[in-house]
Parts: sequence; C-alpha cells; structure tokens
Amino acid sequence: MNREFVLCDTADGVTRMSSELIQRLCTEAMLERGSASLAISGGSTPQALFKLWQAETFHGLASVKVFMSDERLVPTSSNDSNQGTMLRLWPDVTRAQVYLPDMAHAEESIASNYQAEMVRVLGERPSFDCVMLGLGEDGHTASLFPEKPSLTDTNLICLADHGSLPPPVKRLTFTYPLINNARNVVVIATGAKKLPWIDALLACNNDISTFPLSGVNPHGKLWIVLDRAAWPEA
Repeated sequence: MNREFVLCDTADGVTRMSSELIQRLCTEAMLERGSASLAISGGSTPQALFKLWQAETFHGLASVKVFMSDERLVPTSSNDSNQGTMLRLWPDVTRAQVYLPDMAHAEESIASNYQAEMVRVLGERPSFDCVMLGLGEDGHTASLFPEKPSLTDTNLICLADHGSLPPPVKRLTFTYPLINNARNVVVIATGAKKLPWIDALLACNNDISTFPLSGVNPHGKLWIVLDRAAWPEA
C-alpha cells in the first residue's frame, strides 16, 4: 500500500496541514487535467476545514468539482444535513461546482440518482483526485459502519444504515469500490479516542466488519493526517 502518515502537534495543526495537502492535490490535478474532483466527508471532521476556508482562499476553487462522500437523509435545511453545513460554513463554494444528493427523490432512489449524477460528471469509472475522510470512534469512515451491509455493497454509492451515531436516520455513502478508485484519499484523525484505531491500522488489522477504515486501500495514495493525541508514540 502506498501510505503516508503526516503527524502534527495539535488538532489545529491537523486542520491546516490537511487544508494544504488537499489544495496541493487539487492543484496538481488541475495542472494535469484542467480541473479537479474532491469528495468531502460528512460529520464534524470537515467543519474546521470549512471555517479555515472561510478565512483563507482555497486556491483554484472555481476549477474543483465537489461531491459529498456521505450524507444523512434529512432536508438540507436541517442542522443534521452535511451538505447544508458545508454550504453555510464554506460560502466561497458555488452551487455550479457542487454536486449534492437530491433529497427530493424517494429514499430508495437517492443513492442511485446521486451515483448517476457522479458518473455523468466524472465518467463511468470515477477516480476522484482527492477523497477526504474522517475516522469515527467506532472505527467507521464515511458512513461505512461496523457490521453493516454497506461494507460489502458493490455499487459506487449505496443507501446505508445509521450505524451507532445519532441522529438515527439512514444515510448514503461512497463504498469501497469508489473510495479505492481514488488517486488520493486523505484521512483526518484527531484525539486520543482514535488511538486504538491508529494502532489497529499499524498492526494491519484488515477486518472491515469491525474496523471499516481498514478497507480503505486506494489504487493511488493514502494520506493519514493526525495529531499526537491520536498517535503519541510516533
């Protein structure tokens, strides 16, 4: 596996380093192909990035196609909506460049419609320039939760159970086939509660049923950006 750990002293340092890395990967894609594709995770992980990008310009943002790697099936106006949070906290990103799941569809067709939109924009076998992911305290990433059917789904995007996290709603999520076709995956992990999972990753625990992050093995490069609380022995 082509994998690199990037260690920062603090959680704020992780945010800044992740921002610099994501922007560099997008810039490299723009130089090579004229545009870049970026998938942003849901949950709390990207919110610090959005706030940083409020204050500091994301270079070349107009040439970046932005998708959500997972989303809760709630109205965009809900405080639990990941896309609503992104649009509120990252005002520089425009509707013209953001491709969001349409919650107006019937629940069972939201994932398939989003997949069709992604294929239309990025091609039959989408390969994201950068997929940004978090790491949950239960070892999940995106909305790939332990012991859930989404772990073995072969669609690019699937409907997922809510897992162990509130709110108790269904979600949609990128699956391993889509995540692992990326040119780069950036995993952000901060805090001591992530330490057992970093240890598991270093120990090559490949049991995706209990440790979903272990199934992330992109054909490109895996970057893991973390603070000393998550990996104090480094």
